[in-house]
Amino acid sequence: MIKKAQPSDLRAAARLVQILHVRHPLNEVEEDMEHWLSQDDRAVFLALSETQQVVGVALCSLQENDVAGASFYPAAQLDGIYVIEEERGKGYGTELLRRCEEWAKEQGCLQFCAQCDLSDSQRLVFFLKNRLEEASRTIHLVKAL
Repeated sequence: MIKKAQPSDLRAAARLVQILHVRHPLNEVEEDMEHWLSQDDRAVFLALSETQQVVGVALCSLQENDVAGASFYPAAQLDGIYVIEEERGKGYGTELLRRCEEWAKEQGCLQFCAQCDLSDSQRLVFFLKNRLEEASRTIHLVKAL
C-alpha cells in the first residue's frame, strides 16, 4: 500500500531518506523532511508492507525550469526513491513511482523526470522497466585547485 506522508510520518520517512543521504545526520534529514511535508509543490510517499511497516519512500517535486530532458513546465521530478533491501522485488518501488506520477498529473504536469548516475545500472534498469526514457547523459567533472 502507498500513502502520502503526513507530519506524523516524519521520523519514518527521514530514516529511509537518510539511507539515500548517508552523509547527513538524522536530525538534519528530519528538518529537511519537515520542510518537504509542509510544501504544496513537493510530495513524500511511503510504501507500507502487509504489516503496516514502512518499507519504502519516494520524494517528488514540481520544477519550473532546468530539468534535464523536460520540455514542458512545471515538470515533476523524482528527487529520491528507496525500498529496503529485504523488500525489493515485491513491486513497492514500482508502486511508489506510479503514485508519484499520479501526483504529478494531479498537479498539471505533462512530464515526469528522474535521474541516476551512469554507474547505477540497477536504478537505470528500474527506470527503463517502468517506461521512463533516457533523455540525455551528463558527466560532471571536477579538479581540485
